[in-house]
Amino acid sequence: MQNKTNTRIVDLLKKAIDYSKENNLNPFKFIKELFNIAGIEVPQDFFCIDYKADRTEFNIKSGDLLTFDRANIELENNKIYYFGLEWGKYYIEDWGKYDAETNTIISESRKFEVDEIEVIGKLKRYIRDL
Repeated sequence: MQNKTNTRIVDLLKKAIDYSKENNLNPFKFIKELFNIAGIEVPQDFFCIDYKADRTEFNIKSGDLLTFDRANIELENNKIYYFGLEWGKYYIEDWGKYDAETNTIISESRKFEVDEIEVIGKLKRYIRDL
């Protein structure tokens, strides 16, 4: 009985993700809204991804723990985002600051065009590495 329930839940989540992608919606934000509509309380960090900063930039120091909200990818000027992109035969993920004037994310003095990357999440908080 439990196995059938788990299978139905997984199928429902797959359908929700497929629907969101087909309609150009953020799957994490869409599922979060579904949980809210259903009255299901989900911990805020459920939709977050943690990343340990590997460099000092934009008032973030190497070693700081960065938490990015995957349900929030709406771009705002001078905010920090986690993103991914295909670079040759590799897929890399990095973080940087959005510049609305040039519509790029700046990371280590490199500029990445927003339409050439996948924005994964917006910086929600960071914990300073002491």
